[in-house]
This record gives sequence, structure tokens and C-alpha cells, in this order.
Amino acid sequence: NWGESTFIQNGLNTINPVDVSKLRAAGSELKEALVPIPAARFDYDISDSVSLQGFYQLGWRPTRLEPLGTFFSITDIASPGGNFVLLGFGQTPEGPDGILGTADDVYVQDNPPGASVPGYNAPVGVLVERSGDRTPDDLGQYGLSARWFSDLMGGTELSFFYTHLHSRLPIISAMTGTAAGVAAGDYGASAEYFLEFPEDIKTTGIGFNTDLFDTGIALQGEVSLHIDQPLQVDDVEILFAALSPLNSVFGQSTLGAFDYNELIHGFVRKDVSQAQFTLTKLVSGWLGADQIAMVGEFGATFVHEFEDQSEFRYEATGTNTSANDLYTALGVQPGTEPVSGFPDELSMGYRVLVRGSYYNAVGSLSLTPQIAFYHDIEGTSPVPVANFIEHRKILTTSLTLGSLGVWDVRFGYTNSYGGGRYNLRNDRDFMSLTWSYSF
Repeated sequence: NWGESTFIQNGLNTINPVDVSKLRAAGSELKEALVPIPAARFDYDISDSVSLQGFYQLGWRPTRLEPLGTFFSITDIASPGGNFVLLGFGQTPEGPDGILGTADDVYVQDNPPGASVPGYNAPVGVLVERSGDRTPDDLGQYGLSARWFSDLMGGTELSFFYTHLHSRLPIISAMTGTAAGVAAGDYGASAEYFLEFPEDIKTTGIGFNTDLFDTGIALQGEVSLHIDQPLQVDDVEILFAALSPLNSVFGQSTLGAFDYNELIHGFVRKDVSQAQFTLTKLVSGWLGADQIAMVGEFGATFVHEFEDQSEFRYEATGTNTSANDLYTALGVQPGTEPVSGFPDELSMGYRVLVRGSYYNAVGSLSLTPQIAFYHDIEGTSPVPVANFIEHRKILTTSLTLGSLGVWDVRFGYTNSYGGGRYNLRNDRDFMSLTWSYSF
């Protein structure tokens, strides 16, 4: 359990990948979603106030995304079960018997995107299949931390961390099609896309936790630097780069031009800094509660040497087309995505949670109301970091009825709103009902 973050991801606590679907299950706990990895570890106390920890992982596992078509899934092409991508932005018609990309049907519209391209008067197909994932080495992942406890401010722990890990989050990359595919009238079928997991991401950081003198407020925080963090290039730009062997106009994408049967890495490595700070306060007697717990966390993500959005764009959720007006003018995309929808150099937000405890509220039954509010204040984080989507808000309320710590019934409601169409879950509010029994 490295790092001091409570809510915001991509800090220091990135050792274990996560099964995201398990986080969505009603009544789930974080520990249930952590994917186990075989590892060797050590703990050594140098003195009463200084200790060392380290680990070496003996395997690699990816983060498990929500399966294709499930309620919380926000990507079709990268999810488990997603096996192809359509090139026509929803405008290219199907062929006979529902077959996509047949030569006779792709000319139903004037220059249907993905069916033919400017200056290339032949069908290219509208479907590109997914090939096998390109996974990293099982070895070469390790970390070291040092902790120092001081009596400053009533007791303060300082932690220093270093990790060397391979990405748990996927990057979409591609291979351009072949000349043989062109000759067969189905260039798209000769191309492919795949998920890859770049290696050798180095993270260094410092964390602390302390009590603020005699205020009863616990303060914790961390600052981390992710060196060579892979950031996903806009996936539409990857599509256009894959078409560049057919026409040099597609070489004007942010990735440039490529030849037949050439690898297109869909990421750029950047140094990414992240800072987050958390305040926790417990009070009694407010609103008739036996205890009220309040937690607030603020975080910010900064990408070093970030390119201007008008020149180079990274992937953000909800960006459906390229920001290049040229492709709209040529008819290969239905509209131009505003550059404001793409990731920013700096993004930030806060999370707040308040939970009350009413013991023996109804006989021996206890009531625990809770409210959590997430607000992404400014900026959008690039995929796969994706901590913040500008102006997105998430409100979760719940009420738990419990008896003597043996059984609990919990009802909850979550609503995600704000962020416009870039918040792909703003129409997916949901309720949950759980019953648990402890023995």
C-alpha cells in the first residue's frame, strides 16, 4: 500500500493492476479489484524511526477493462470482446448480407469515409480487425521505498519511493495495410490494430502524513514524477496515419506519413507530474450523529513539454473525429472536433466524502448516510492517465442500515453529469442495493 492517495489514481500506488469490472459491482471493496501478481518483497527496520521496503515482481498482468457493450464500458475497440474498428464514422453502408466493405456497395454515398479516399479511386474497405495484444516482459519490475517517522507537528511520516514498472493500461497502435490488400480491393482487411503495453515507466516521489498540530485534522499528500509515461495519441489520427500509404494527404495527420506494412506506435512518452493532498476530520455531535467523518482530496496532473493542441493532440474520451479541418473539407470525416475537447497540459479536480454514523438509531439498528462528490475543475487529462475530464461532476449518495456489525443493507445512487459529451457516462446514472453478512 504505497502512496497517500485516497481517491485520485495514477499517483504512487500503481503497483497492482485493477479489475475495473469488480469495482462496479454493488458492495465491492477496493481489495477485491486488485489483481494479484507474484512477487518477492522485503521489509527492514534500520531504526525505530527509519524503515525500508522493496519488491520485485515475478510476472506482469494488465488492468482489466469493462467488457464490450456492458453498461460502464466507454470503448468498443479496446475492451475485451472488441475485435474490429469501423473506419467510416458511422456513415459507410453495409454490403450484401451485412458484410462490411464489399466493393459493390461502398459507393452508395459520395465518397463514403473509409470506403474510398481522396485521389484513390478504389474501395479500401471499412473494417480493420484487431490482432493479438503485444504484452511486455514478465520481469524487470521492482520498487524501493524508505520511510522516516519524526515527532514534528505531533508525529509526521515522510516516505520516498521509486518504482520501475511496465504499463498496466493499454495503448492503441496499428499496422498499415499492404500492397496486396490494395490489389485485392480491401486495403482495410490487410491492416490491423492492436493493444500494446509499453515497458520501463519509472516513477519517483515523496509522500507524507501528519496531524495538523492539535486541530484533529489529518493531512496526507504525495508528489510524484512519472518518467517516460506513455500517452495515447488521438486514435482518429492513428486511423488517418494508417491510410497514408494510399494518399499523401493523410500524411498531414499528427503522426505523419507511413509506408505499406509499417508499424504505427500510438503513444508518445512524456514526463508526467502529479500532486495530491488529503484532509481528514472526525467530529462528534454534529447533526445528532455519534460520529461524522469528512475527507477531502485535491489533485493535479501536469504533462511536461506538452505540445500545442493545434499541432499535436492526445486521446481524450468523447473525441469522435480529428481536429484537422482538412479531413472534414475532403469528406473523410463528418465534422471537425474542437481542439478544446482534447487533453490539456494541466488538469485538476477535487473529491469530497462525508459519512455520518448513528448508532442504535432504531433500536439496535444503526444508520450510516454517506455522500461523495467529485468535481473536475479545470483541464482534461490524457488517456490512459484520464484522471480528470473538464467540468465533470459525480454525485453518489447512500444509506446503510446495519445490525450489531453482523449484517448490513445498503442502498446507493450515483449520478455523473457535466463535462458535456466528453463525459461518456453522463447518461448512465444508476442505483445499487447490497446485503452483506459478516461471520
